[in-house]
Amino acid sequence: MPLILLLLLLALVSESFATTWYSAAIHAKLKENTPIKLPIALAIVKALVIALGIFIGNVSSSALPWIYIVIAYVLMFIIGLKIIIENMRFSPEERIVLVDSNRTLMLLSLAGSFNSFFVALSMGLIGTNVLIPSLFTFIVTLIAAYASLYLGKSFGLRPFLRITVMVGGALIAGVALRFFITYIIN
Repeated sequence: MPLILLLLLLALVSESFATTWYSAAIHAKLKENTPIKLPIALAIVKALVIALGIFIGNVSSSALPWIYIVIAYVLMFIIGLKIIIENMRFSPEERIVLVDSNRTLMLLSLAGSFNSFFVALSMGLIGTNVLIPSLFTFIVTLIAAYASLYLGKSFGLRPFLRITVMVGGALIAGVALRFFITYIIN
C-alpha cells in the first residue's frame, strides 16, 4: 500500500479515535457503562463506507472526463479543511453523545463516516483498489478505537484530541493539494 494512501486512511481513523475517546470519557464522568460495542460499529461502518466510496469512484472514473479527477482532488482538499475548521470550534461537551442503545450506536457511526465517504470517493476516482484500504481501515479503526476507549475512560477529556483530528484533516488537505499539483503539472 502506498505511503500516501496509508496517511489518508490514518487521517480518517483519527476521527474514530477521538470519537471513542470522548465517548468513553463522558461515560466514565457520568458513571455510565463504557460503550464497548462502539469500536466495532465504528470499524465496520467506516470500512464499509470507504469500500462504497472507492467502488463508486472506480466505477465512475472510467466514464468521467479528466475534470472530475480535478474535482475529486478539490473535494478531498475541502474535506480536509472542513475537518480542521470543525475541530477548531469543537467543544466536547456540546457534541458528545451517550451511547445508550444500538440505534444511537449506529447513528454515531454513520455520522462519523461522511468525511470518509467523500475522501474514499476521491480515492476511487484516481483508481485506488477497494479491498486493501477497507481491510486496513477496519483493522486499524478497531485497534485505535479500543485503545482510545481505555484511554478515554482512564484519562477523561483531553484537549489534545482536537489537535490529533486537525492533523488528520491537514494530512488529507495536503495529500489532495499534492495530487492536484502533480496532476496539473503532468
